[in-house]
Formats: sequence, C-alpha cells, structure tokens
Amino acid sequence: MYFLDNYDFLEELVKEGQADPQEPFIKDGFCIADKPSNPNTTYVFMFDSGFIWALYAYTKKKNKAFLKFHKKVEKLMFSFNMPILRIGKNRDYKNHTVPIGKLGNNIVYQFVKD
Repeated sequence: MYFLDNYDFLEELVKEGQADPQEPFIKDGFCIADKPSNPNTTYVFMFDSGFIWALYAYTKKKNKAFLKFHKKVEKLMFSFNMPILRIGKNRDYKNHTVPIGKLGNNIVYQFVKD
C-alpha cells in the first residue's frame, strides 16, 4: 500500500464515473495506490465533518490482486471507526455499499463491512 502525493493522473480516468462530470476534480484528499508508480488500483479519500468520503476509485482490472488490495484498504479505512460514504453514478461497489439517502439528486452510499 502506497500513499501518493499527487493523483492528478486520475482526473480524466474518473471523470465519467462522477455524479456530475462538471464538478471540479478534488485535489485535497489522500490517495492510496497498490504501486508507487503506474498503479493498477487507486482510492482517494477525504475526511470531512465526521465522515470519510470515498472521492475516487480506479482499477485497470478486477482480479484477485484487486480484491486483495481492496480488502487491505477496506481494513485500514474501517479502522478509523467513521462512516465511509460515496457518491457516484457507477455501482461498481454495489457488493460493498448500501444506499443511505440522497444529497441533491445524487444517491449517497455507505460502505459496509463484509
């Protein structure tokens, strides 16, 4: 697990999955990647008002390596004992989240422990 200082490379990769593609790309979160350069999988989170927001996620392919890395990140994030929320039009994490409400026109999902 690596923490990347700069995750600007994700901007174009995650744009289509944003609830509103016109929203600015948030650059003040922290990025966790599976490799220090040219990562296969990355997650970007931000702590705000007692919640952890899952801002962006990207993976080149979902395979055993992805699942293993996802479990490590999941364990780390749940260790903070704070709700982990996400907004996005893709239901990529439908097996890991439940809808908990709406924020504007967007559904808010909360990550659940497996």
